[in-house]
Amino acid sequence: MSKLTRVRTIALAMALALGIPASADIRAFNEKVKVQDYKGAAAEAAATWPTLDKSRKDIALIAREFGFSTYMAGDFAGAQTFAKFAADNEAAGPAGDLSRATSMVLYELAGHAEKHTADTRNSLLAAVRSRAALPGVDNITYLGFEAVVTHDFQYGKWADAAESAQLAATATEQAGPTFTLRNRRFRLFGEVAEYMRSYQKESYDRLDALVKAVRADVNNAPTESEAQSFVDLYWDAHAWKEAFGLHLVASRKMKSPDEAALEEAKKLQGPPTDRDVRLLGIGPDMTTCRYRVGMSNKPNYPPSAMYAGMAAVVVLRMDVDKDGRTSNHRMLAAVPERDFGTAVMRAAKQIRYFPDKPWDASCSLEHKGRVMTFQFVVRPA
Repeated sequence: MSKLTRVRTIALAMALALGIPASADIRAFNEKVKVQDYKGAAAEAAATWPTLDKSRKDIALIAREFGFSTYMAGDFAGAQTFAKFAADNEAAGPAGDLSRATSMVLYELAGHAEKHTADTRNSLLAAVRSRAALPGVDNITYLGFEAVVTHDFQYGKWADAAESAQLAATATEQAGPTFTLRNRRFRLFGEVAEYMRSYQKESYDRLDALVKAVRADVNNAPTESEAQSFVDLYWDAHAWKEAFGLHLVASRKMKSPDEAALEEAKKLQGPPTDRDVRLLGIGPDMTTCRYRVGMSNKPNYPPSAMYAGMAAVVVLRMDVDKDGRTSNHRMLAAVPERDFGTAVMRAAKQIRYFPDKPWDASCSLEHKGRVMTFQFVVRPA
């Protein structure tokens, strides 16, 4: 999402066509889809479609799969043609109704991608709403929800974004563990939109709960790879929570937590786990080894018309050597817009750590993967 700090949304290029019988005409198409070569798959679809018997029972399924690959290849008009054929040729009955609704999502998704207007957004929302009322969740409908929410954020339509993100969160929650990451991301979008709409502390509290839930997802994931998939989302949610907290304190709607309150909150969360340290950069408090940070070149933060007056947060991760010099700078999150992070990264090489009091011979500045947060007020454009 360009205006939502490009929260690294997932473009789901799933191999949907594997359900088509692998006849000689379609085998090459299936092989292209398996390796996510959608331009190749679209070319195979265009060549194969005229040769197919349009009376075969699975013709609607084939049309939709051809349409999806054509959509992923960027041929939106072609995708609409295939999707319309699929919707018009689905069988009667519950299974046909579900497939027809999915095909209509694809049709409206392609139309929105081609024109990207308020009208195409509304038509797409109606299609995904109809599909979400039926059992199950599929990847085409997920992409439809994502496109609607993206549109709402791009134009700062916060009430619309809160509604569309909530619909998407409800649908993906019902889909079970497979969609947990996507559900959490839609919940993040919803809370960001709700806060931007109302500036209420309740959104901050729910976002704080989401940060804790995603941290638990990182630690509870059965494999390291699955745990890693939640890391970007953790930092995005963390950065938005920090930004809203700063805004609420500045607006006198929330008291700034003192050091004792922060320490108590950390105790309640428990000691950091191995994954907390390795994947999230969360480490034990160094109360006897304090440091200060210097930065010779302050970043020039860009203005923002949409988020003027809000607090902005940029989170970096870097390695610090024994002399306090930093290297290997990585941006973990930047909100409310990605450009703020770009400004910080330009000045990141000038960051230097220095010992502070208390400091004794057992202390060291050296730290692999230290996390640093920048906070500032967004200037109006």
